Amino acid sequence: MIVTWFTPARRSFEWFGQTAGTLALIERGGTSAVASVIGQDGDPGPRGATGPTGATGEVAAPTFSAEFTPLTGQPQGAIVESNAVTATGRDDWLWPLVARGGEVQINAQEWGPNGAIRTGDTVKMRLTTAGTGLTETVASLYGQGFTRLWSVETGSVSPFTPASLFAGGEQGAWCDPSDLDTLFQDAAGTTPVTAAGQSVGKMLDKSGRANHATQAISAARPTYQVTPDRLTIDKVDDRLITTVPDGGFVGTMILGTDQGTASYGVNISAGAYDIGGRGGQYFPGNAIVGQLIRDGALTTEEAAAVEADFVEKGATASYGAVTSFNNYWQNWSEITSFPLIDTSSGTSFIAAWPGCTNLTSFPLIDTSSGTDFSFAWYGCTSLTSFPLIDTSSGTSFSFAWYDCTSLTSFPANIFDSVKGGNFSFAFTNTALAQTSIDNILVSLVASGIATGTRVFDQSGGSTPSSTGEAAITTLRSRGWTVTVTGGL
Repeated sequence: MIVTWFTPARRSFEWFGQTAGTLALIERGGTSAVASVIGQDGDPGPRGATGPTGATGEVAAPTFSAEFTPLTGQPQGAIVESNAVTATGRDDWLWPLVARGGEVQINAQEWGPNGAIRTGDTVKMRLTTAGTGLTETVASLYGQGFTRLWSVETGSVSPFTPASLFAGGEQGAWCDPSDLDTLFQDAAGTTPVTAAGQSVGKMLDKSGRANHATQAISAARPTYQVTPDRLTIDKVDDRLITTVPDGGFVGTMILGTDQGTASYGVNISAGAYDIGGRGGQYFPGNAIVGQLIRDGALTTEEAAAVEADFVEKGATASYGAVTSFNNYWQNWSEITSFPLIDTSSGTSFIAAWPGCTNLTSFPLIDTSSGTDFSFAWYGCTSLTSFPLIDTSSGTSFSFAWYDCTSLTSFPANIFDSVKGGNFSFAFTNTALAQTSIDNILVSLVASGIATGTRVFDQSGGSTPSSTGEAAITTLRSRGWTVTVTGGL
């Protein structure tokens, strides 16, 4: 039997000629032969070494320039690497080796369960099983006449704290209503909040950057409530105001509310900034459980850790139960990227994102239950394309993409199954390419709507092609009023 064996060092070998527990190992394209003995304990790996082809006699075990240094205090679940050691010995000898409880890497090549080394080769190990709890994980490296052990001790991990995201001096703000030491009833910060139902005039920034938020107007102050600890807002004028320093914040914002928790890409200009929604009116929820803004984008893992922290403190994890998203993110012009949140229960999206002027694209959220999309993306002036959302329950799209002055690309078939024909001013003052306006008109024909409100408006962008013109003729025969660029 011949078995080909590829090592992490990219050397290729063949086992052959098994007699009395002995296997010979020939390096392809080379001149070295290695004898390997399968041990009585059932070790599957090579345990012998020889020099040039035909050489006989005992082989001295290789030595290494250093030992694998034990690691202690490692985080739970960490897959860590050892220090590198260098093999020493006779230059013309090749030593096969096998790793257990870990993998071996030779000369910075691919990781693998075994390998073969010569003098001067560098060797590293890494764990294949991460330690959990207070444990010690040991990886072993075996060969004829030598064994090297490498241990990794894991300890309990300190709980994540959002403060760690500012440890390098990063700018930003972190609002944490669960910490009563940061809440005061007055804007001056002289009277602490001590009980539920008290107004909050000042909330200290826990990022360490002193970007505290205040409200001088008593009637516009949020209210502290418990179970969970949160700041409720009336969505009329309640909000706290922080002053963003020069240079602004370009990075990530995580917002935890009583309705849902999500992470956003943001670009917040220097100056006054509302904590609690635009003008105290437009906010994706009715209470703040936590809010963190950092100048400098967070990794996916960091943002998830903050979201988990807010949820642990009482924020609702998902927006999946929300039915009305009306006005939730209206005029949140600082948002540069919107998350793929759960909107599957949403029936009304009236004015959900108007004025989000920094959005260039939009995620494929679940709008299958949505009936009213009026004004939904009104004035999203940087939006250039749009996804194929599910509009099968939609009845009204009036002003939905009005004044999206950069919108050029719109998908085909998006309105094939709509339930209503109110598209008044839906695409007025857009920049639709000819293919896109054709896509829309053909899709409206496919919907088959011939009763009820039947209005479609487009201006700006391209005139329809002959394909779009034919669709307009069909729509008008069904009672539609159609206005498009070019005045057809």
